[in-house]
Amino acid sequence: MQTYIGRMTQNADLAAVMLLEHRSLEPGLRAGHVARRDRFEALWRQIVREGIDQGRFKPMDVAVVTFALLGVQNWLITWYREGGRLRPAKLADQFAELFLAGLERSSKAA
Repeated sequence: MQTYIGRMTQNADLAAVMLLEHRSLEPGLRAGHVARRDRFEALWRQIVREGIDQGRFKPMDVAVVTFALLGVQNWLITWYREGGRLRPAKLADQFAELFLAGLERSSKAA
């Protein structure tokens, strides 16, 4: 999350185009972008799946969790403003805490 949010906030215009306007890209560029996006999503799915398999995360639908993680991070481009109250690293920390505390098994459920 730190790396992804850092990159998105450093290149906000590019991030906005790639996240919101990629359907308007020339077909060859769009295909390359979609392939990279799918590989990136697969990495997040793998992280979630490994957390579930290791018993660290609640057994949840991996695709749904991944879409939620990426959705929260990606939506940042619509409201984040450089120089705002929270720096990108702090936002990433708060997003991570929100998701990890929500995914973590409680001691009662273990």
